[in-house]
Amino acid sequence: MLCQLSRVEFQKIYDRLNIKITEVGESFYNPMLKDVVDDLIAREIAQESKGAICVFVPKHNVPLMVKKSDGGFNYDTTDMAAIRYRVNEVKADRVIYVTDIGQELHFKLVFKGAEKAGYVDPKKTRLDHMVFGMVQQETITVDDKGKEVKKIEKIKTREGKSVKLAELLDEAKMRALKLFEERMQSDQGDKKVQVDPAKLEETAEKMGISAIKYFDLKQNRVQNYVFNFDKMLDPRGDTGVYLLYMYVRINSIIEKSKFGQPEELEKIRAENHGFKISHDSERDLALAFLRLPEQLELAVSEL
Repeated sequence: MLCQLSRVEFQKIYDRLNIKITEVGESFYNPMLKDVVDDLIAREIAQESKGAICVFVPKHNVPLMVKKSDGGFNYDTTDMAAIRYRVNEVKADRVIYVTDIGQELHFKLVFKGAEKAGYVDPKKTRLDHMVFGMVQQETITVDDKGKEVKKIEKIKTREGKSVKLAELLDEAKMRALKLFEERMQSDQGDKKVQVDPAKLEETAEKMGISAIKYFDLKQNRVQNYVFNFDKMLDPRGDTGVYLLYMYVRINSIIEKSKFGQPEELEKIRAENHGFKISHDSERDLALAFLRLPEQLELAVSEL
């Protein structure tokens, strides 16, 4: 009942973010755990240590504990079962684990343990731990002398100080909507924007979510960063909002030119066997375009 209620609420978020997901939760692997431990013991990959069943991996003092001294299973067991399933059943050629950096040692042990057990062949299947830093928040308090004190701290989920994702998306949409309304009423030339009133909420939703995604992805993945709505929705500088404005502006320029349709540009390119680069800025832009495939490959390879 609780799981089903959770799924309904999660799906609302997935739909807003255009995420497609196949649910394979931790409990999915429960029926496989005993078989994994029995297999490791039978092949002498695992051994008893202080009442627990452990896999000792090279160059690590801490073992991989696949069965606790009280007979229970744990995350080590589940992750070993998951690797075995993903390699044998799913036939995965690459598995990426996305967690905070605090679990780095755990996954080093799991990967080496799975390799020792023969559950994974590094030449055929690549295992990656995609670590990330913490999302922090800036809090402002007033001291005894009435002076503001700024403090950067971890967003504490258990203390109820974190922002729920649904609330985060709603706030981003609301701020984008306010931004549109202000700029629509502006008389200052390029600051004025035109949006179909019937599509105002839909546009604000797209703008807000794009801003959040871009702000999150542009950070150094392994370092902590401070969450900031104002920076996220700033229409100037290296932000998702600015990029969307530029995209709209470029489309407007193309639309107003005599090459308004992609088919027309393609026809000119074919007739002239390409485009002639006649300006340094055009050359720089062309070279930047040529680097795109390499950058995409790097993003996939290095995460």
